[in-house]
Amino acid sequence: MVALVGVISNEINGLGEKILINFLPRLNFLTLF
Repeated sequence: MVALVGVISNEINGLGEKILINFLPRLNFLTLF
């Protein structure tokens, strides 16, 4: 059970990093205006 929770948390962290990587350039682009 603990290992499963660790895997799920790692997956969520990975998704969060991908979302940040995808949206940060857009936010920086918007802040230029």
